[in-house]
Amino acid sequence: MLKKSIDVELIKAIRTVCRGVTYHSRTNEQSEYAVEQQPRSTTLQLTGREREVLRLISMGNTNQQIAKTLRISIKTVEIHRSNLMAKLGTHSLSDLIRTAIRLGLVEL
Repeated sequence: MLKKSIDVELIKAIRTVCRGVTYHSRTNEQSEYAVEQQPRSTTLQLTGREREVLRLISMGNTNQQIAKTLRISIKTVEIHRSNLMAKLGTHSLSDLIRTAIRLGLVEL
């Protein structure tokens, strides 16, 4: 977004981003236009194990509980969690869960 973008374009950009689509705005001498990219296929980037860990995290399980359930080490759970956060672009556990729900990766 450009600083000089008008309110209408700002609203369009926010709605576009909420749909999971990247929004680009460019200005030339004549007009301003937007280019939308296809949504990123986040679900294809997650491994089966990452999906399992994400589901268990969203259910409120601790790392220790997840490790016991999946019969893996706590360190492995931490690595999966870190990878999930990186892939989904989140920085906290609550953001991770919100993003997973928004993308339909887990259900409430």
